[in-house]
Amino acid sequence: LNSAAGSWRELPELAGTSDGEPLRCFFLREMLLLADVPLLVTLQGQILGESAPYQSIQLNIPPGRVLGEVGRSMRRAGQYLPLMGPWCGGFWHWLMEYLPRLIVAECAGFSGSCIIAADAPRFVRESLDLMGVDAQRVLARGPENWWVEELVLPEIITGTAGHGRKDLLQYGELAR
Repeated sequence: LNSAAGSWRELPELAGTSDGEPLRCFFLREMLLLADVPLLVTLQGQILGESAPYQSIQLNIPPGRVLGEVGRSMRRAGQYLPLMGPWCGGFWHWLMEYLPRLIVAECAGFSGSCIIAADAPRFVRESLDLMGVDAQRVLARGPENWWVEELVLPEIITGTAGHGRKDLLQYGELAR
C-alpha cells in the first residue's frame, strides 16, 4: 500500500485484534474497481494484495489494461468502502470477514458509501441495516468499472485471525 497515494490510520483502541498490533485502516486516493476483477487496482495497474481476504488469490492484469479502462470507468466522487470480494455472498464469510471491515472503517472515521455486490443476498443489506448504516449509503455495484475518489480499505481480517474477531465485534457493539 505504500505505493498507492493516500494515508492510513492506526486504531490503538483495537489493539490485540491482530496479533497484538493495532489494526490499520487505509484511505487511498484515485482507485479503480474493475468490473471483472474482484481486487483493487491503482491507476498504475498495481493490484493491492490487501484487498483480498486470502493472499492465495492472485490475478495477472496486463500492464496497459488499466490505463485503457480509466476512460471507460464511471467516475465516483466521495468516499467508498468495498464490502465485496471472494465469497462475500456466503454468510460465514460476510459475518466474519467483510462486516468487521465496516467496524474498523467506522472506528477510523469512515462515513461514506458501502459498496456491495449487485447480487448480494438479503442478509447483507439486513446486517448493514442492523449495524445502523442508512440504506442510502449502500450501493450495489453492477458490471461497470468504477474510478473512485477515495477508497477506504481496513486491514485484512480473515479466518486465520479468529482470536481477534470476538474483540473486534464486541468493540463495534460498544462503539455504537
